[in-house]
Amino acid sequence: MKVLIITGGLGSGKSMISACLAERGVPVYDCDSRAKALYEVYPSLKAMLCADIFSKPQKLKALEDALFPLLMKDFREWAAGQGKELVGMESATILQKSFFDGFGDWVMLVEAPLELRVERAVARGGEEADIRRRIALQADHSSNPRVSVKIDNSSSREYAEEQVDKFLKDISFAFAKQPYIETFRSIVSPFSEKRDLGKR
Repeated sequence: MKVLIITGGLGSGKSMISACLAERGVPVYDCDSRAKALYEVYPSLKAMLCADIFSKPQKLKALEDALFPLLMKDFREWAAGQGKELVGMESATILQKSFFDGFGDWVMLVEAPLELRVERAVARGGEEADIRRRIALQADHSSNPRVSVKIDNSSSREYAEEQVDKFLKDISFAFAKQPYIETFRSIVSPFSEKRDLGKR
């Protein structure tokens, strides 16, 4: 089984890209929602949360030291139940956390211009000042050597889907000698054929 990491800053459109992948037969594990679920399962984790934890490095590190091993265990159990050769993991901060160094086979970075990201986040109900503060705290991974592919999510969903399809095709060719190559072809082909028919 191979793992594709989907990452990007606030408002970049990671969830939309994850949805595109899921439509193509690549299930994606959402770290944010699964972490929230783990807080409910493990009261000791929930007790470590506080309103301003992100401004308290020592408390944040203690929480992450407890959370990340449980998150990885949960991910592996989830992934094993998917029955897929390729699964995804969506996380905004995974490249900033040393615990995950070396994890994943590919990293997909979703990008969009700052003002568009702010606009999207505000449309979801956020306060502009808070959104800009949070974005300013996030690392810029555009030059990170771990990034395998960048998805320009500044335009239409169709344009983003084309980039996702190209990436899936590219990794299918990279594994041409593997028996599960047909898995990748079956993921991409229906969407490529649909797009080709639409152009006729």
